[in-house]
Amino acid sequence: MRTRLFALFLLLSSVSLVSCQQDSTDDVRPATEILQDSWTWQQSSGGFTGQVLTPAGTGDQQQLEFGPDGQVRRYRNGRLLGTDSYTVRRGTSVIDGQTAFIIRYGSGLAQSALVGGSHLTLRDEVADGQQHEYNR
Repeated sequence: MRTRLFALFLLLSSVSLVSCQQDSTDDVRPATEILQDSWTWQQSSGGFTGQVLTPAGTGDQQQLEFGPDGQVRRYRNGRLLGTDSYTVRRGTSVIDGQTAFIIRYGSGLAQSALVGGSHLTLRDEVADGQQHEYNR
């Protein structure tokens, strides 16, 4: 199991600038199932300013809950901020052109996902996006 998660982590750990390839409709049920959980925010970094944000610095505790119903729920300090639909597909990351698991939200946002054990990294699929770190 750890070998598979490590292989998945390595596969997803790359990121590029431009994507020319259409998303695949491959069945990625295992990646979706691994993602389904409650995740506690640890930090966000990058973006235009390269700023690093943490719960200690912002005073906010944030959680993401990816449900088996295709809905993600976002919480801040225990309060529900919103719910959105999501799908996970194998696709090409716009950050590095490598194959990755891409989460597409109903709002239009896309993020590549790296899951390793109890750690989740989400990378905004845009040129100056942020990287967000979560733990189970």
